[in-house]
Amino acid sequence: MPESTSLLQEPLYRIADVDRLLGTPRGTARGWIDGCRRGRRSPVIRNERTGSDRVTWGEFVEARMIAEYQDRGDVVFGLRPVIAALRETFREPYPLAIARPFLDAEGRKAVLDVQRGLNLDSGLCLVVPNGRTVVLSPEVAQFTDVARFGAAGVVKRIVLEGAIVADPEYSAGRPTIAGRRLRADVIAEAVAAGERRSEVARMWDISPAAVDDAVRFLSLA
Repeated sequence: MPESTSLLQEPLYRIADVDRLLGTPRGTARGWIDGCRRGRRSPVIRNERTGSDRVTWGEFVEARMIAEYQDRGDVVFGLRPVIAALRETFREPYPLAIARPFLDAEGRKAVLDVQRGLNLDSGLCLVVPNGRTVVLSPEVAQFTDVARFGAAGVVKRIVLEGAIVADPEYSAGRPTIAGRRLRADVIAEAVAAGERRSEVARMWDISPAAVDDAVRFLSLA
């Protein structure tokens, strides 16, 4: 199995974890990933509703991108046909979790063609024309700012807050200090227990700023 496929299909989270990690209102991730039962809305990310509470790394990454559009409310569900078309265009199960549609000029052109073919609402565009070039929408540009792509061209890490990241290679994707197996909740709990910030930083050999990031992230999650 190709590295891109095996990494992105790795189940890591429960759906409720996704809302907590992304800071989205409770139930939001379920609608995006597996559809809304009461509203009978089909999922944005999955091909069809499965009822599974398990979330793969690829689904989490795609939810992180969609979170940039969350202030559009239910209009976000309009991304479903675009994602479905991009699966076919790039022959990838998680097209929003790979580099080609966004970091490659030909890839951006392909995304633009898909958008135009579907008459996508301008507020949901992933890329936009800029003279003779195609550039990322502000929402996707913000996503790529926090996404870290690996050699295989897939997102291998998401920055959650400063030095705090979600990385499937560390602690099963739970928030950790970047490049370390040190979980953010361990740092935050030490501070909450009364340990001085400087002492916590010394104890785990991290910067005081990383301690602050852990505390801030856990207060928001």
